[in-house]
Amino acid sequence: MKKGIVGLMVGILCASIAGAVERPGTLIATMKTASMVSQDQLAKAVEAYIAEIQKEKGAFVLNDDKTDLPLTLTQDKILREEATLLEANRYCVPGVFKGIDGKSYEIDFVLKPGLISKEIKVADAYIHKVDGVERYQWTQEKNEWKRESATKM
Repeated sequence: MKKGIVGLMVGILCASIAGAVERPGTLIATMKTASMVSQDQLAKAVEAYIAEIQKEKGAFVLNDDKTDLPLTLTQDKILREEATLLEANRYCVPGVFKGIDGKSYEIDFVLKPGLISKEIKVADAYIHKVDGVERYQWTQEKNEWKRESATKM
């Protein structure tokens, strides 16, 4: 048991030193700025994005950038409590989905305001985990959060 805890602590320390993390940025829930976008606003923007694709395609379909195949997904939960501010006007909200292939998918939705309307919208969506296995972690480089393949770590 002690070896497992020590191994976990070493893993966390190594990830911290390397700068790679599972969740990038600062949790929205810990921020106290009145002009900030709320967790609920971000979650609603993600849900609107999903609904728009469902209306257009009949289901929520996301292209898997690893296999280059479309995935049909059913929303389980938007993890609004894990919404983060990446950098000025760029946010990340994870969600849990079930694929028609029976696998569980965690999707990271990256949001930012529109250039003209300033309405917060999903700019990108990435498959972060498949059945709990990470495809990438987030690293911060020059105050900007980027995805880095988990196999490179």
